[in-house]
Amino acid sequence: MRKIIGIFISLAFVGGAFFMLNQEEPSTKKFIENNFINQDEKIKTYIKEKEFLTESIGLYMQFLLQTNQEKAFQQQTRIVQEISQGGFVPWRSQDAHSNASVDDLRIMKSLYEGANKWDGKYEATANEIKSFLKEHQMKDNLIVDFYDMKSEKASEEVHLSYIDAEALDYFDPPIKEAHEKLLSKVKDEVYFPEVYQVNSEKFKYQSEVNMIDQSLIALNSSLLGFQPESFFAFVEEEMRETGRIYGRYDRSTREPTVTYESPSVYAFLTISYIENENLNDARTFYERMKELQTDDGGYKSSDDNAQFFDNILPAIAEERFLNYS
Repeated sequence: MRKIIGIFISLAFVGGAFFMLNQEEPSTKKFIENNFINQDEKIKTYIKEKEFLTESIGLYMQFLLQTNQEKAFQQQTRIVQEISQGGFVPWRSQDAHSNASVDDLRIMKSLYEGANKWDGKYEATANEIKSFLKEHQMKDNLIVDFYDMKSEKASEEVHLSYIDAEALDYFDPPIKEAHEKLLSKVKDEVYFPEVYQVNSEKFKYQSEVNMIDQSLIALNSSLLGFQPESFFAFVEEEMRETGRIYGRYDRSTREPTVTYESPSVYAFLTISYIENENLNDARTFYERMKELQTDDGGYKSSDDNAQFFDNILPAIAEERFLNYS
């Protein structure tokens, strides 16, 4: 009898161990597929809403390139082709008569990368988008924020967070050089200006800074050869002293103005430090990002809701970090 009980306990232990070993790590990829991607492959901005933003397409395409998912990439390309009007890609699926250069540039470079990786057919759509930007959204060789189809006018501003260093490689050298010249004018201060006014050639500064924008500007500045030393020193010190980067800060006092953290900030910082070949600090930001992840693999804004942006960026950063480390 004791022998039978012993065998039963042993089997139970082995079975439990096998179960534990086969428990999968929380997967942001699966969380995204289960909660944001509709049956028609369109991407919801929030789980609880039915709005579809074009920015989601470009971000998802970047992730699909990383993870070698060509079929899903083809489906997103089809959606771009459906909503594009001769290279004009509206910033959202409904009631929009303007685009956003940050979205278009990300989609464009993804299509070029897809053409290089899988099939040259993606290049035609990328060329359409690039041609539209060059024809309608170029001032002094700078790609301005948007073009309004209703008024047939382009913006006269460049949000620095809209500059995409990798996308600029697909334009003629004078265009890339103009953006490099613009960033060279930015003083090495803790925080970046948010906007450049093309006509007046002046920068605009907000009193409260958004760290998603700041981190994205830092990333693209680095990629274009301008190391924002003061900004990087600030985020490193914040991590040493507080163990976190808050979502917004007062430009003057450098004190946080909110209590929340953004996984997207940690994602951009992780990628920035990988690009700078600083794995130790990249790991610091990556690990804090992962601490914000919930048991189901997602990064949530509340118990029952989440934003696609704050999930796809951590997924991209995680792929980069794991492949690099």
